[in-house]
Amino acid sequence: MDLSRDPEKQFYSGVNPAMEAYVAGYRNYIFSPERKPVIRDMGREWREQRNIRKVITNATSIWEKAS
Repeated sequence: MDLSRDPEKQFYSGVNPAMEAYVAGYRNYIFSPERKPVIRDMGREWREQRNIRKVITNATSIWEKAS
C-alpha cells in the first residue's frame, strides 16, 4: 500500500496494480439484499457543514476550504 494515497482508491481504480491483484481473490464488497444503503457517509455532511471540499489529485485526497 502506498501510504501517500487514499487506501480505497488503491483497491480498484488501477492506482496500485499490486494491491488490486492481491485483493482480487477476496470477497470484500458490502452487499445489501434489499438494495438499500447500509453505510451512511457522514464525512460529506461534516465537510458541507464546515465548508470544506475534497480534491482528489493523482489518487491523493486533499481537503481545503471551499470558496
